This record gives sequence, C-alpha cells and structure tokens, in this order.
Amino acid sequence: MADPAARLGWTRQRPARRAAERDDAAIEAWVKQDWPRITRGHDGAAPGSASSCAVRRCDSGGGERPSPPAPS
Repeated sequence: MADPAARLGWTRQRPARRAAERDDAAIEAWVKQDWPRITRGHDGAAPGSASSCAVRRCDSGGGERPSPPAPS
C-alpha cells in the first residue's frame, strides 16, 4: 500500500540548512548523558509501553473475560 501523502504528491519536509543557533557540543553532551537515561527507563530496564493496556487487558479488567450474567 502506498503512503497516502505520497499519493497526494507530498514529500517529507527537511530544513534547507542547519540552524545558526545549533550547538553541536550541547547536542553531543545530551546524546551521551541524557539519551541513554531516557531510553533505559525509570528502573534501568528496557523501555516498554506507556499504555496501561500493555500490563493488563483494558477491555476485561485483568486478562480474563467476564462471565455473562446468570439467566433469571
């Protein structure tokens, strides 16, 4: 399936040049110090999903399908 934007004739936009305010030293320091911490997660484990549905099934409240009500 083709990209819908490509079918409309749109292309990715890219800056024509680098920003004059760009600070390569600050970027390099951020990549070395902050980025590993961000990708590691809070407890040092690999990052997971931010969705609470990844931990438990949201549609059924705990992973098991609820039983249908008993006929009266």
